[in-house]
Amino acid sequence: MSELPRDRTEVAAFHDLAVERPIAIPAGSAYLTGSVAVPPAPSAVVLIANDSGCSRQCEGERDLARALRGGGLATVFVDVLTPVEQAWPDAAALLRQEVELLAKRVEAGRAWIRGQPRLSTLPLVLLGSGGAGPACLLAAAARPRQLAGVVVRSPRPDLAGMALGRIEAPVMLCMADGQAANLPGNRAAFDHLDCVRSLLLVPGRSLDAPQAREQLADAIVAFTRSRVGIRRAA
Repeated sequence: MSELPRDRTEVAAFHDLAVERPIAIPAGSAYLTGSVAVPPAPSAVVLIANDSGCSRQCEGERDLARALRGGGLATVFVDVLTPVEQAWPDAAALLRQEVELLAKRVEAGRAWIRGQPRLSTLPLVLLGSGGAGPACLLAAAARPRQLAGVVVRSPRPDLAGMALGRIEAPVMLCMADGQAANLPGNRAAFDHLDCVRSLLLVPGRSLDAPQAREQLADAIVAFTRSRVGIRRAA
C-alpha cells in the first residue's frame, strides 16, 4: 500500500512534464520554437502565436494557457520570430511588420498541429498577439473553411488589409478598454470583416493584468465553445 501514493506522484509529475513540452516547427528554411500542452480529453486546440519571443517564459502567457487548458482546450505556443531574429532588436522590429511572412509561419504552426495524431482532428482556433495578430487573420483568409475561429489581441489587426473581407471563420478582436490608442486599428479591422465577428473590451489598462487575463481566458473558452459546441473537459 505504501507504493501507491508514490506511483500517483510519479504519474502526476509525468503529466506536468507533458503539459508543456518544447517543440520545434519547420517553417521554410527556419525553425520556430514553441511548446505543446494537451489536457485530458481536449475538445479543441488553440494555436497561440506570439511575436515577442517570450511566450513560453512569460508567466502571464502561461497563466492564460493554463486557464484555456482548464476549459478543456489544448494549447500550442508558436514564437513566429526565430531565436536568432529575436537576438537582433532592430531586425525583429522590422520583421514584426512583415505580416505575410508571419502569416506563413502561423500556417507552419497550423500544419504542424494537423500532423499530430492527438491534435489533428480537433477544431482549431488561432490566437495571435502583437504582430502575430494580423498574421493570424491573413492565415485565416487563406484557410477559410479549416478553422473554428480566430482571436486577436493586437493594436493593428487592420494590417491584414483586404484579406479581412475573405475570412469566413468567426473572429473576436480583443483589447483593454483603457487602451484607447488601440481602438482605431481594431475598429477599422472590425468594419472590414464580413463574417461572424465581435469586439471584446476588457476592463483595465492592459490585457496583461491578472484580472484582465482571467476575463480574456473566459471569453476565449466561451468563444470556442460557441463555435464548436464543446463542453468543459472532465
